[in-house]
Amino acid sequence: GEVIKKYLVGVPLGYELGHDLKQMGYRCEPVPCLSNGFEMLLKGRIDFLLESDDVGRYLIKESYSGHISDFEIAAPLQPESLHLLLCKKSMNSRYLLNMFNEGLKKIKASGEYAKLIGKY
Repeated sequence: GEVIKKYLVGVPLGYELGHDLKQMGYRCEPVPCLSNGFEMLLKGRIDFLLESDDVGRYLIKESYSGHISDFEIAAPLQPESLHLLLCKKSMNSRYLLNMFNEGLKKIKASGEYAKLIGKY
């Protein structure tokens, strides 16, 4: 969790979870639309993109079929299955993915995650 906070998360406008991530100390970049977010991710302007698994996979397949192998999808952030997407071309994407997943496990084990989810 703490290590990931120094990286930039692209959050599509209107996603309430972006506000919560900011409150938890994460660096968030507003993304006007998902296509911008995917472009920002591929160009290395953001390290993660917040999106649901189904929507993320669909958009990758439909709009970025030539880049399918460039993306990875992290563990879900909340029960509704929002995920962080990463660009595999980034030199540290595997590291970021592992650090995020480990941090998520820790906040779930500590009860902090349940408190945050319980607010909604």
